[in-house]
Amino acid sequence: MKKIKLLIVTEKTLILEGLIALLKKEKIFIIDTFNTDFQNFKEYSKNIKPDISILYFDSQKHEFLERGLTTLTCISKVIILTAQKNTLDFKSILKHGILGIVLIEEGLKTLIEGIEKVNLNKMYISPEILEYILSDYLKSDYLKLENEVPEITNRQIEIIKLLANGQNSYEIAEELKISIHTVETHRKNIVRRFNVKNSLEMIHKAMSYGII
Repeated sequence: MKKIKLLIVTEKTLILEGLIALLKKEKIFIIDTFNTDFQNFKEYSKNIKPDISILYFDSQKHEFLERGLTTLTCISKVIILTAQKNTLDFKSILKHGILGIVLIEEGLKTLIEGIEKVNLNKMYISPEILEYILSDYLKSDYLKLENEVPEITNRQIEIIKLLANGQNSYEIAEELKISIHTVETHRKNIVRRFNVKNSLEMIHKAMSYGII
């Protein structure tokens, strides 16, 4: 199995040392670190080619987070590791194109699961953070309940529920015993009927309609 090249970025020395110690035990990672501001990062990054950058953020220095996301998404896939679930603007963070957000209190198993999924170009968001994001969307004006629920089929409702459960198109196709092409067609049709841009917004809207 090919090892995954990780770059861990944080201002917190203890967090950095702890992550290195835990992840090295797994024997499937090659680890680089960057424990400073991003002023010297451009020069440093010339010598590394990570598969995934893990940016630990747990402070009020939001300029550090913004600079980190802008810098790291240019060189690799990115996972945010944080202890904050009620104070970060996750909608803005997701707009940077990151694939993962992991809550540190959910432990090493969750982090490794996130790394493995993101390495396969899949999105991974810790369950507690996903619940918070969904709740935040439902309270926003953007996803207020509309007058009429768009007409969708029972099969499409099944697919929405499975997507909300974290399954991808391949897994849904296997469970429902239909082709991946059929699943993808249903997903495109639901996105169009709900007038949204992606599957995450589709799930939010389905919740606001009471479909799931």
